[in-house]
Amino acid sequence: MKYEIINPSDKAFIETDEFDVAAVACILIGRGQYAFEPDADGAPCVPIFLFGGAEEWFEKNFGGRKISAVFDDVKREKLSALVACLRSAKLASGRSSMNDFTGYAHKLADKLESDSAPDPGRPAQVVFVSSALDGAKETK
Repeated sequence: MKYEIINPSDKAFIETDEFDVAAVACILIGRGQYAFEPDADGAPCVPIFLFGGAEEWFEKNFGGRKISAVFDDVKREKLSALVACLRSAKLASGRSSMNDFTGYAHKLADKLESDSAPDPGRPAQVVFVSSALDGAKETK
């Protein structure tokens, strides 16, 4: 689904089919100062939280779960969807302000993706645990 990123500068859009991913992306990009309006009739929007209310809104829209729980779940279970959503941020036309929030969304995607990748310079640790009952076991 396409969402319009409601912000004070340029018209822009972002895409995701998952509402929790949209909510997390909206908070990450706009820090509570932007909203996401869906292009589908009847689909829920993510409001602006300039004066607070994010915690209550998340609890109401995500089964009583706190904002931190939704963030953690999306990052753990839907990271690739969140990265794709952030990378989909595009301006409707050229940028007219100094505010490059679509570029910021792309940098957030890169950061999330690089933070989740294993360090190629560091070999995986292998630990051997011995037990009188089981003999030697290898655990990673």
